[in-house]
Amino acid sequence: MLLSNEGARAGEETVQLYLRARTASLTRPIAELKGFQRVFLEPGEERRVHFSLLSEALAFVAPDGELRKETGDFELRIGPSAASGLSARFRFENGGRITPAPPGSP
Repeated sequence: MLLSNEGARAGEETVQLYLRARTASLTRPIAELKGFQRVFLEPGEERRVHFSLLSEALAFVAPDGELRKETGDFELRIGPSAASGLSARFRFENGGRITPAPPGSP
């Protein structure tokens, strides 16, 4: 994500990374905070913000207390809050393969 300060004063922004499981065997939170970065920018400055997301971030605790990762569709959102920003969808498959979400997926 490219972050820029178009104002006349220096400022700080907190860029947040949220994950949503679009399909799952259990009801999951609508938005799970998986990372954030506080970025200080001078007037007119731009900076690219990068996040790394390991497959462990897709896991959840099942009713039996075990940590599980399931095949399914996910949505990532990067921005100043869970309600705004850039988003992308992907599909996670057992074995760790990640592909773009199929068209028309939930």
